[in-house]
Amino acid sequence: MATCKSCGARVRWVESPKGRPMPLDFDPVPNGNVTLSDDAVRRGVVATVWGRTETIPAGLARYVVHPMTCPNGTVWRRRRG
Repeated sequence: MATCKSCGARVRWVESPKGRPMPLDFDPVPNGNVTLSDDAVRRGVVATVWGRTETIPAGLARYVVHPMTCPNGTVWRRRRG
């Protein structure tokens, strides 16, 4: 089981759509914007990114990217610019 180095919360690591490691909160939530695809490498499928929206089919577990909920998340978020 993986844990966050900052807050100790359980996280699950998946591969982002761009092939980068992406930490998710371990437990699914109703309003999450990430779901996992069924392929072998557990890719994350992000529902809303930079104004582009994709629909998550009903019944799939939804997750949140961990830095969004981590108390120290600003340390881990990448800056866009």
